Amino acid sequence: MLLDYHALALALHIPNLNEHLRGSSRRAPTRSRVICDIRRACAALLVEQGYPYRTIAHELRCDPSAITHFVRSHSNLLLSDTRYAQLVATIHATTTAHHATTAHDSSPSQPSVSTHPALA
Repeated sequence: MLLDYHALALALHIPNLNEHLRGSSRRAPTRSRVICDIRRACAALLVEQGYPYRTIAHELRCDPSAITHFVRSHSNLLLSDTRYAQLVATIHATTTAHHATTAHDSSPSQPSVSTHPALA
């Protein structure tokens, strides 16, 4: 997996984030605004890291043309939506911290995840 869904779920306070973003055998991906913004921000971050559009599309279980749309709308939203910019900053900090500590993280306990208000 390209993203650490558990770390993102903890940082964003959204349980089962992987299932919301990618869907599962039981349900389709969630289409709420919060989840769509997270999907868009993650796609843009992965493009910035140099991953191919097809690889990102496979990771997020969507069409590669959706990744193109996500990247285009990402830059516009960063300029016009402060809530989205804060979300992107949180995702960026979480993924950066994860990449820096992946090899050294041996903490046995994991904090609990509370439900995001938009998903309650």
